[in-house]
Amino acid sequence: MKPIDLVLANYKFPFTPHKFQSRVVNETAGYKRTAHFLDIGCGKTFTSTALALYKGLQGEIDQIMVIVPPILLRQWRDWLVQLDLTVTVYAGPPAKRKTLDMEADAIIL
Repeated sequence: MKPIDLVLANYKFPFTPHKFQSRVVNETAGYKRTAHFLDIGCGKTFTSTALALYKGLQGEIDQIMVIVPPILLRQWRDWLVQLDLTVTVYAGPPAKRKTLDMEADAIIL
C-alpha cells in the first residue's frame, strides 16, 4: 500500500488531496528528513501533515511537533483537530505553559 493510501485509510481528511500532493507524500515518505518548498497555497500543510501521520503509523514517531509563527497557531490547531488528533498549543505565560498537556498527539508552538 502506498504511503498516501495508508494515511487516507486511517485519517479522515476534509478533502481529497491533489495528485501532486499525493505524489509528494509517496516520493518523500522513505526519507528520514524532507523539506517542502511548494509555492504559497500549494499544499505544504497537507503534505507535511500526511508525512507526519505516515511516520506515526509506521512507528517512527510518537508525537508531531509543529513550529509556526504565532499568527498560525489557531489555524494549525483547528486543522489537526479535524483529523481527531489531540492538540496542545504551547503558548502563554510560563505558569500556564507548565500546566499544558505535553502528551497530546501534536504540540504546536
